[in-house]
Parts: sequence; structure tokens; C-alpha cells
Amino acid sequence: MFGQVAGLAGSLLAIGAQNIDFSGASPVGCVPALADGQFVELETLPNAGYTATSTLAQVTQIQCEDPNFDDPPTGTGVASLEGIISAIPDPMPVPASFSMLGIEVRTTDQTRYRAGSVDDLDEGVRVEVEGAFDEAAQRITASEIRFVQGQVRFEAPVDPADVVAGETITIMGNTVQFTPQTRDEDGIVAGLAAPTQVEVRGLIDRDGQLFSTRVRERGQPDLSDTEIRGPATDIAAPNLSILGISVNTGAAIFRDHEQNVISAEEFFARLFPGTLVSAEDAIYDPVSGSLVAGEMELEEDTQAAAPRNAEGGKSRGVSRGTLTWLGRDSIFAAGFD
Repeated sequence: MFGQVAGLAGSLLAIGAQNIDFSGASPVGCVPALADGQFVELETLPNAGYTATSTLAQVTQIQCEDPNFDDPPTGTGVASLEGIISAIPDPMPVPASFSMLGIEVRTTDQTRYRAGSVDDLDEGVRVEVEGAFDEAAQRITASEIRFVQGQVRFEAPVDPADVVAGETITIMGNTVQFTPQTRDEDGIVAGLAAPTQVEVRGLIDRDGQLFSTRVRERGQPDLSDTEIRGPATDIAAPNLSILGISVNTGAAIFRDHEQNVISAEEFFARLFPGTLVSAEDAIYDPVSGSLVAGEMELEEDTQAAAPRNAEGGKSRGVSRGTLTWLGRDSIFAAGFD
């Protein structure tokens, strides 16, 4: 859930008409502290007994948005925009910028990325952008960019027989569709003349189908320097699966979404089915369809689940909304939805 804090009293607050008890969760990123008027995003465990009049409890995370998002610069307003990236500069500037729905999107060094990174920005990719919107300039300065579709990535040896020219590439046992938007500076879509190390970036849809956004040649085939990124499944520390590949993390270094080194225990406590995760510097065995990871990274900002009581379910839930240009408080005029 995302919204503006009101009626803060101890561990109780309200977002519109929704009362919330965040006991057990410590507010993060609140400057100088959580207060009425700030915008927060919170995550909770599901509650099968919840009704419209219930107090929302079992909060696992509560995070204040960037102060610039709460109080945008003069002449701008808070906005959220979801759509498909229509154009990107070549080369990409630093910080990055792109266009979507006729709006220019600019990032800063403080822009946060969820379920992806700046390297995943590409034409045809669907994102949600939150930030300060300048209506006169038709420009939004992003405080956060969330990738709506899961961003997948592979790097591994590919044989010529694994490429069907103009149609598909099979890498690490996964078949990825080429599209008219696939960026291909190295001519891979047309086929390979010899075994080649290939990097494939793409999207996974709700049916599990994979579509490439970019393919690149990465030199000579090397099974000892591979990478895979995708949603985690079959989690049983120290093992898990990513896109059908069994991953052994026993000797890996673990990092969170901000590249901080964390323990294996924290990594697996913050890992849930569907969490986007990367296995890098990995040794891949194509016969068994498995790899040994040198480094594991959480691609999303997840938190360890709080202990579950009898009302709790077995998974975490997030409720998010998308709005376009609105006055700062008008969305809350008739309650929060």
C-alpha cells in the first residue's frame, strides 16, 4: 500500500480511511522521523479475515518515500506514470533519461530501481515511474523506477544450432523469443557461425514466456563465467532454482539490492518465491542444467518476513496504485483506494 500518513499515534496511523497498525516494523528512510503528511509504502502479510473495516496489521515493512517526492520542487507536482519506454538516447547519458507516453523521464543519482537496474532500461520495456512532474516541460524527474515485468538475463555459451534466425535463441535451456524491438549490435538474431558466449536480456510475461530486449556477443564460450537472473523458485537453502536452472550457493558471496554484502542467512530470509535474483560468476553444467554461483544478488528490496500468526498466510503481499497527474491531496478526498 502507498499513501500519505495521517493520525500518527505510536504504532498506529491511517492512510485515507484505512487504519494501520505497524507494530513490529521499524520505519525506514523517514527524515527526520515518521510524521503526518509523509508518503509511505508498506508491505504486509496477507490476512484471510480482512474486511474493509479491519485495521491493517502484520506489517513487514514501512518505508518513507524520498523527501523530494513528498515535497516536489516549486512548479512541479507528485506524479506516477506507467507505460512502455518508447525511446532512449544512444549512447545513454549518465544519469539515464528516456521517453514514454510523450513524457521525458530524467533520473538522478538518487533514483531507486525496483525489480531491475539502470542497465535494463530499453525500448519496449514497461516501467512505472514515480517523481516530480513538470507539466510545462512535460518532464518527470524520477525518484523511483519500477520494472513492471520481470527483467531476466542470461550469459552463457550458445551453439549455432541454438539460434533460429529471426525467431528464437535457446540459452541455458530457456527459449527466448526475438521481437522487432530486440536490440542486436552484433548480428546474433541472424544466426551464429560458431559457438559464442552470448548475453541475452529480456522480459518474462505472466505465462512464463521469455522475450528478448537485447542480445550481445561476449567473446569465446566459457562455462566458468556465466550468469542468470530471474524469479526464484524451489528455495531450500543453500539451493534454489532460477528459470529451471538449479543453483548451488554454498560457496557464494551474497549481496542485497544495493550491492551490500550480507550473510547467507539474511539472503535466504529475504528470499521468497518469485523474488528477482541473480547468480553471477557462475560455473554452468549444461548436462545437468545446474550451476555453482560465485555471487548471489537480490534484485528487489525485500525484508525478512515477520513471524506468522494464525491469521497469516504463507506469502507476502503488496498493494500498489498508479495515478497520473493529480493534485497532491485530491486522491485522498474520498478515501484511499
